[in-house]
Amino acid sequence: MGTEVKLFKSHEFGQLRGLERENKDKYTGFFYILEYGNFVKIGSTKSPHTRMQSLKRSAVNYNNSTIGRLALSAPHTNYVENEKVLHNHFSKFRKADSELFDLPFEDIVNNLPELEYKDETEEFERRADAFFEGMKRFMLGGTTK
Repeated sequence: MGTEVKLFKSHEFGQLRGLERENKDKYTGFFYILEYGNFVKIGSTKSPHTRMQSLKRSAVNYNNSTIGRLALSAPHTNYVENEKVLHNHFSKFRKADSELFDLPFEDIVNNLPELEYKDETEEFERRADAFFEGMKRFMLGGTTK
């Protein structure tokens, strides 16, 4: 339980490469809170470095916006659900039809709701193994030999 995020300045985004490498091929991901021009973007990703590079490129086309600070969660399996919780929590500040919020970065980071960080990796692996065993039996006509 808890709501802990690590803060990065835009010139520190290179550090995200290591997090991305550690998280490769896992079921976990991250939610992020990003200064995006005059707004704040709340999103989720499995690949934070790649995502920030993409957002930097697209920010120029979005009213010539600049990317500022980033708050990044610890890796967890319910990162997409937590992103939705954050969207709902700050919904009255949401810019229509976007993931952008008209609120200062500090106001969002300092007022995060209580979130649960789950690691359901073992359950996901068990389900994947059961699925592949079922497919193998199906393909072999009901036998595993």
